[in-house]
Amino acid sequence: MMSHPHAQSSDFCALDGRIVAVTNADQGFGRSIAILLAEMDATVILLSENPEAISVLASEIEEQGGEAIPIKASPTSMSDWRAALEKVTEIFGEVHGIVHVADRVSYSHFDYLPEAEWVEIANYNVRSSLTILQHIKRNHQHTWVTIVAPPLDAQLLHMHAFRGALIHLTQHSVQENLRVNLLIPSRAAHSDEWDVGLSTAVCHFADPRMEHIVGNIINVPLPPVPKPEALEALEAAEAEAEWEEENA
Repeated sequence: MMSHPHAQSSDFCALDGRIVAVTNADQGFGRSIAILLAEMDATVILLSENPEAISVLASEIEEQGGEAIPIKASPTSMSDWRAALEKVTEIFGEVHGIVHVADRVSYSHFDYLPEAEWVEIANYNVRSSLTILQHIKRNHQHTWVTIVAPPLDAQLLHMHAFRGALIHLTQHSVQENLRVNLLIPSRAAHSDEWDVGLSTAVCHFADPRMEHIVGNIINVPLPPVPKPEALEALEAAEAEAEWEEENA
């Protein structure tokens, strides 16, 4: 299930003993990021509105020797967020960092975009980011935040607006003495293996040696997702190579 196909040295990401919360950790980029953070020896707090999914993920991480704690929470709810971080600080004393996956995409054409969908996407991506930063500013001023924005291949007009809001929020966060960085993936999430580039970028920002890095907006190119036929051919080739190696 679990392992990312990375082969970095032990110096790649020094997260031993760091407490990192990941929002929307039940699927997509959130799940992939949580797994790699745990592999790098961080204690990962899994936040999601889907308690069943993050409980399963926590068990998978612990089976691989990592440490993860699932907590049901909506990042758009200040009360949920406050309760989740209070629970974490009661257990560990502090939260070193937060990875907020704010990558919800709308596929409705701009001229037919329903108001309800606009509000939903704005809440999921922008309001949630503001809520988290407000709470950090008031209660955890030394905690860093890395935001994952909607992917660059979402090119509808309103998606440019949502990404733009997160870009400006990140660029000007320094005026509130917040350590915020923004990662913009080239495409939507696919799987742990194919999304490892984004997870790796998150881990670099999580490294305490990078704590002086703030206000950065980084586009993260990810490999194109293979078509089903290509993926089947790749898996067949890998299986054949493994058989030949075992029987050499």
